[in-house]
Amino acid sequence: MSSNSKRHQISDKQLIQEFKNSIYFLGHYFNQIIESRILAFGIPMSVELRRLYSTKKGDNLLRRIEIKQDLSLKFRVSDRPPDKYKLVGIDEYVNDNIFFANGRNYTRIEIISLIANQRGAHTDDRPDVFHSISAGILLPWGNPAKTKLFLTQDLYGLVDTAYQTLTVVKEQIKL
Repeated sequence: MSSNSKRHQISDKQLIQEFKNSIYFLGHYFNQIIESRILAFGIPMSVELRRLYSTKKGDNLLRRIEIKQDLSLKFRVSDRPPDKYKLVGIDEYVNDNIFFANGRNYTRIEIISLIANQRGAHTDDRPDVFHSISAGILLPWGNPAKTKLFLTQDLYGLVDTAYQTLTVVKEQIKL
């Protein structure tokens, strides 16, 4: 884009269409991973999640829709003990620590950003150590006797976030 080009604010209708597109792609990638077992869809999924949640390198679409529709979206997260849950807003949800690796906690938004920035938008020659650690940790999706699906730790974090996002959108947002 040239420096002489003019920019304008998108309309509410355009914003809603961008949001619908993002949710459509997120659902498609989720289904490809869960139903078709095509795990490579985790990479473009990370980019859509960044678009929905990131305030730095994304559009923060979910927050923008929440504000436009005057909503207070609630997400389910683990509470203590681990089999209990609580409802939280977007900020607490994306900043929730979901993994501990290499001596540090990783939040949901950090996992999304690490994958989207270092493997989704481009290939980083010096990726975060989380990628190599995560590749060696397999977690079952759902009941492993039924699903027979095990995901690497990073992909599990993305799939879980996508599932929560799709559930929140379906149950709490009218489009």
